[in-house]
Amino acid sequence: MATKRILVVDDDKPVLDMVRDYLSHEYDVIAAENGHDGLTEAMVGERKIDLVITDLHMPGLDGIELMGSLPEGTP
Repeated sequence: MATKRILVVDDDKPVLDMVRDYLSHEYDVIAAENGHDGLTEAMVGERKIDLVITDLHMPGLDGIELMGSLPEGTP
């Protein structure tokens, strides 16, 4: 069975690194430092995203806008 892929999006680098490091023991983790990069990963990444964990308050594309821009059914 393939490892689940989690997209973590946060503009606070220490938080992003901590979450990525913690989850990477059991999951394939993709980290993005802003909403635009997160959206790009979700839309053109090599595999489907199984779960998105995002900060809500980010400059540019915030977490709410990011989630609204993802393909329907993205958890």
